[in-house]
Amino acid sequence: MTGTTSFVDLVEVRPGLGARARAVAGELIRRGLTGHRVLVLLPPGAEYVATLLGCFYAGAVAVPVHPHDSGRLAEIVDDAQPAAAIGLPLTNVRRLSGFDGDAREWRHPDVGPDTLALLQYARSGPVQGVMLSQANLAAAATQLVRHVGMRASTGVVSYLPPYSDLGLVGGVLAPLLTGARVTLLPADTTPGEWLRMVSLRRAAISFAPDLAYAWHTIPGGLAGTRPAGQGGRHEAREPRRGRAGHRDRRPPHGDAVPGRHGGGGLGGRPKCGGRLPGPARCE
Repeated sequence: MTGTTSFVDLVEVRPGLGARARAVAGELIRRGLTGHRVLVLLPPGAEYVATLLGCFYAGAVAVPVHPHDSGRLAEIVDDAQPAAAIGLPLTNVRRLSGFDGDAREWRHPDVGPDTLALLQYARSGPVQGVMLSQANLAAAATQLVRHVGMRASTGVVSYLPPYSDLGLVGGVLAPLLTGARVTLLPADTTPGEWLRMVSLRRAAISFAPDLAYAWHTIPGGLAGTRPAGQGGRHEAREPRRGRAGHRDRRPPHGDAVPGRHGGGGLGGRPKCGGRLPGPARCE
């Protein structure tokens, strides 16, 4: 990665997701939000992925946060100073909804490798945003794709919140680059349900927290299920404790953010379609 490539230039989404993302982007541009910070307060699923991509397409700065992170949300809003929010209504922040515009009217804004794309907040530790450029996202996603061997035919199940770090890179960005079929699990999924979904989706790659892997030690925890990491499959773990970042962590030449697990982990080109009870399936 030379730092000359924007993440949006690498993504080639399928029609359904792409149309929704461009409709969101068009509305953001129409409201003058290019270059401004936009909170994305949506649960894991197709709408979240399309909205995040729409922010990238509009040249807005996405600030993805779990909508039910009530303990930190007020502090994040105070630190990020967003111009608008999509999803959960907030006091004193303009809420956007009804993205029903014609996706064909969208025109690509001036977005380059150094354009600020995302303000990331860790799930624990001090509330301090990490600034990531389009080139950072491209580098992180590309490196993870190479690291785990993700392809268009790869099944992926992510048990991590898709708002930061490996959950964002592995569960969203890397599949956006490759077209891999990804299932995003909700926060209330149990380790047993995660293993069942890995088997059901025939996932070759799964991203999960330490808690899920610790469950492997329980007698019978893997009975009847072949987990990621066996038989040539890959597994990737999210550290139990989050890292607090500095205000600007954009390294030169588009390198991935230092300390990122497994060389990064953003990406994908999922078309979000059918659902099982609970998890959001993107394929």
